[in-house]
Amino acid sequence: MASAKPSKEKTLDELIRELESQVEKLEGGNMTVDESIKAYMEGMSTAVKCKAMLDEMSQKVTIAREKARKAMEDAPAQDGQDPEEEQW
Repeated sequence: MASAKPSKEKTLDELIRELESQVEKLEGGNMTVDESIKAYMEGMSTAVKCKAMLDEMSQKVTIAREKARKAMEDAPAQDGQDPEEEQW
C-alpha cells in the first residue's frame, strides 16, 4: 500500500511572497480577462490563508503572554519585595 506524501505547508513568508507575485501579475495588465480572474481568485485564496495563519499566530502570542503573566504573578517575590516595586 502506497502512503501519501505529507504536503509541506507553506510558511507565512512564502504565502506573502506568493500573494505579492500574484498582485504584480494583475497590475502588469498583460493578462486576458480569464487569466486575470483566475489570478484574482488565487490571490484571494492566498490572502485567506495568510489571515488564518496570522490569526493563529496572534492566538499563540496571546496564550504565551497570559502564561508568562500568570507565572510572574505566581512567582514568589525575591527578598520580600513586591515584583511590581522592583527598580529597573
